[in-house]
Amino acid sequence: MHVDLRRLTRLREESGPFWQIESPPPVAASSFIERRLESHFRDLPEYARNGISTGEFRFRMWRLSWRITEAHCRPLGYGYVRTPRAVFDRSGFLAQPLAADSTHANIEFGEHVIAGLERLAARPRWVRRLGLVAGHARHRAAALWDNRASRPATAA
Repeated sequence: MHVDLRRLTRLREESGPFWQIESPPPVAASSFIERRLESHFRDLPEYARNGISTGEFRFRMWRLSWRITEAHCRPLGYGYVRTPRAVFDRSGFLAQPLAADSTHANIEFGEHVIAGLERLAARPRWVRRLGLVAGHARHRAAALWDNRASRPATAA
């Protein structure tokens, strides 16, 4: 995490203001994680020794991670974009249909995030806070959407 925070600081120095998007929350069901676990995690000695951590532990680590990241972003002047409420299940975890694998969300999750960015780009306070021009911010959100839509579909 320390390396990621240093990268955020360096990015600010080199590119100016931006919005940091919160990572997706974990999925609650350990059985889902087990079925979709990427091979590089499955091959770790820690996995063989400990297996999958509990949903509660994964959730606490996710929450700690975003609190640290948000606290780091604030003094740098970044906008911090929280995960949209629509993607959570009743318990506060990522709704399982929005998970691509054990650690990543899918395109539908991304569509929720982009819709949230478009709403933020339309709010002058957020745009001014980052020193952006409102039209430019909306253009960037639209470009993200267009880029997602132009990607080839992958086999499920």
